[in-house]
Amino acid sequence: MRSTNFFSVGKFLVFGAFIASAMQTYVKTSTLLSLADSRAMAVLIMIILAFIMSLCSEADAFVASSFRGTFAPGPLTAFLVFGAMVDIKNLIMMLATFKKRFVVTLVFLIFMCVFTGALLI
Repeated sequence: MRSTNFFSVGKFLVFGAFIASAMQTYVKTSTLLSLADSRAMAVLIMIILAFIMSLCSEADAFVASSFRGTFAPGPLTAFLVFGAMVDIKNLIMMLATFKKRFVVTLVFLIFMCVFTGALLI
């Protein structure tokens, strides 16, 4: 029975890893900086980056530290907090388990709390 659970979740892990690796390979830091012209936009960029990269909590810290000279503490905090709660793999698994309306509401509430909190830092 345990191998069945592994294979049912494994496809989400592989799909998320594929998207995360493509993002890390093809998007340059200079592109991110050109888009993040205001504090709110920097927070939004880092939230989107955390969602797409789908890293684990330990890897998030290393990636965030590499952006320390580039982004302020607020956007980095948004990256660390949002990425730990919502990413591509997690979203796909939540949609497979819960009702779509619940997942959309949950992700929206998480986004609003993280976004507002990061702007206050």
